Parts: sequence; structure tokens; C-alpha cells
Amino acid sequence: MKYLILSLSLAFITLNAASQEDKNFDRSRVSVGVGSVSPLGDLVSDSNGFAGGGISFNIDYAIAASNNMAIVFGFNRGMIQLDEEAINTVKEGGINNSFGVDGSSGKYKMTSFIIGAEARTSGKHYFYVNPYFGLGKLTTPEITYQTFEIFNSTYTTVSNKVTSRSEISTIYGLKLGAHFLLSDHFGIGLFGRYEQGNFRFPGETIVFKSSSNITYEALTTGVNLHFSF
Repeated sequence: MKYLILSLSLAFITLNAASQEDKNFDRSRVSVGVGSVSPLGDLVSDSNGFAGGGISFNIDYAIAASNNMAIVFGFNRGMIQLDEEAINTVKEGGINNSFGVDGSSGKYKMTSFIIGAEARTSGKHYFYVNPYFGLGKLTTPEITYQTFEIFNSTYTTVSNKVTSRSEISTIYGLKLGAHFLLSDHFGIGLFGRYEQGNFRFPGETIVFKSSSNITYEALTTGVNLHFSF
């Protein structure tokens, strides 16, 4: 995946450098977006985690360097729902020891601060690619759950709580999108973003099946509002 991102980025930048169009010098721009997050890799329930779907919020500040290039600073926040059915199935202990997560379960949360370079086509409406890197914080869900056990023919319910944990690591990603200018200072856009980071959670944690070395991967698609000034 790293080589794919690098190849796509270099190809796009090369094509733009070869373009002779010089029509759309973009001013500084703020973009605000929302999207749908699909977890990949270790977070999904058929791998090492128990993540379902989620939502994200992002805000970017782009400083134009030329018609086709900009430096982008960004903040991304993703919240991914815990798949309670998946965790209940895996943690089930058998006839005499069962497991149940209640409805108050938390979410996996990813918060990232990034910097990247945006390359884009020329014109009023354009396509762009934005490879980036930065720091990310992955937070595990806070979970309230019950275990149901039988001792000496007595049925017992035990309530338990697992607090959330957070770890910080470097991340990298690639954002692709299209921007449609509606006026001199306002536009809308569509985007897709892939993001990855490696996180280590020492010791055991209930929200992962086995290894505490977690590769966070997520694909986000959404819409942006752009404000130029």
C-alpha cells in the first residue's frame, strides 16, 4: 500500500508539472467535511478487532503555492462503533460462562493532525491528490459488560467495566477528491481517504482478540465545503 500511494502521488504530480494551463491560482482555503468510515485491517471483526462502521469529521487549511500545488494542514476525527454482536460471539465462554455487552458501549476513536502536499488539475472544477503524514491517537472503546456464570447451581450475573485506552503513533494516508467551485469564495467537493498507522497497546485488552500490536486502517468517503479567501 505504501508503494501504491507513492506511485499514484508521483504520477499525479508529474502530470500536473507537464500541464501548461495557468488559469486557477487558488487562494488560501479552508475545507470542512464529514464522511463515512469503513475500518480495515486489524480493527474489523473478522481480523483482530470488533469495529463496525463509523463517521468522521475533518478540517483542512490549504496554502496555495502555485496553480497546481498547495501545502495542507489538517485535523481528522473518526468515531467507529463497536460491533457488539461480534464481540459477544467471540467472548462467549460456553454453557456455564457466557458474555454480554450492553448498549452503553463506546467507540473506537481516531484523532489525527497531518501535513501534506496537494497536487491538482487546472480549471474552475478540478481533481486533486493529497498524500500526507502526521500523528494519530487511537482510543479504544469504554465497555460495560456482564458475564453470566453458574456456581453450585446458582445463576450469577457479574457486571464489569473496561475503561478506554489511548496510544499515539505516526500515521500516513492519501486523500483523493474533486472540487466544484460555485462562486469566488465557496465550493463543494467529494473525497475519499485512506489512512494507516501502527499502534501498540501493552498488556491485554478486551477490544482486541489477541495481539496488542494493532495496524489501524480505515477508508473514508464523504463531502467537503470549501471556503477560499
